[in-house]
Amino acid sequence: MLYFAYGSNMSTPRLRRRVPSAEPLARAVLHDHRLTFHKVGRDGSAKCDIVAAPPHLVHGVVFRIEPCQRAALDHAEGLGEGYDDIRLQVRMADGSYVETFAYRATRTWLLAPGNYYLVPGGDPDALDGRIALPVAAGARLAYRLVL
Repeated sequence: MLYFAYGSNMSTPRLRRRVPSAEPLARAVLHDHRLTFHKVGRDGSAKCDIVAAPPHLVHGVVFRIEPCQRAALDHAEGLGEGYDDIRLQVRMADGSYVETFAYRATRTWLLAPGNYYLVPGGDPDALDGRIALPVAAGARLAYRLVL
């Protein structure tokens, strides 16, 4: 099954701690959505979410996971306790579209992202340098992509 990961779940080592079968397939883009930090995590910090917002884009990674490990990911993500699962069409790096699942917050607040999302200057080990997106006035969010 295909999972569209955004935010901290784009990190292959992080995701594999939750779902050992996670195999990164490609970078992908979710059209007409934007990344937000308005979900309260169990630790009280702001967590990522995606919301419909044409014409914005959300960058992520599509992973293949074994269906038998989906329950472990649902539990780690808080399915039914702050996130719902949704079906999405995302555009892969090669231009093709695939259907995936992802998680969307059910309750939101105005929050600031946790420090672990903010990476000064991005990461030179990322595929094409970094993906940096504005998250607040003067602030930028950088994802580390580990494929």
